[in-house]
Amino acid sequence: MERIRRPVVAGYFYPSEKEELLRMLDKFIDSSVEPSKATAVIAPHAGYVYSGKTAGAVFSRVSIPDTVILIGPNHTGYGEPYAVDGHCLWFTPLGEAEVDTEICDLL
Repeated sequence: MERIRRPVVAGYFYPSEKEELLRMLDKFIDSSVEPSKATAVIAPHAGYVYSGKTAGAVFSRVSIPDTVILIGPNHTGYGEPYAVDGHCLWFTPLGEAEVDTEICDLL
C-alpha cells in the first residue's frame, strides 16, 4: 500500500488549485469570531458548495490543535466496519499533512 494519501476528490468536491481553494475557504471562514478550544467538533464533509458554509461556521469558532483525530464513515460498505488509516502523509491542494503514526498505533 502506498503510504501517501492523494486528494481523490480535489477538483470535484473542492478546487484542486491552491489559490482558488484559498479564495473559496476565505468566503466560509468568519474572521470576526474569536476561536476557542474544543475537545471535539462535528463538521460536514460533502462538496464545499453544499457544506462549506456550515463547515466554515464550525472551524471559524475552533482553535485547531497541532494534532487532530479524524473520524469518518465507510462510504462503500466494503471491508471492516472501522479501521485506522494506514497512510503516513496526506497530500492536499494546500500542502502536506503528516499523520501521527504513534497515535495511530495506539488506536
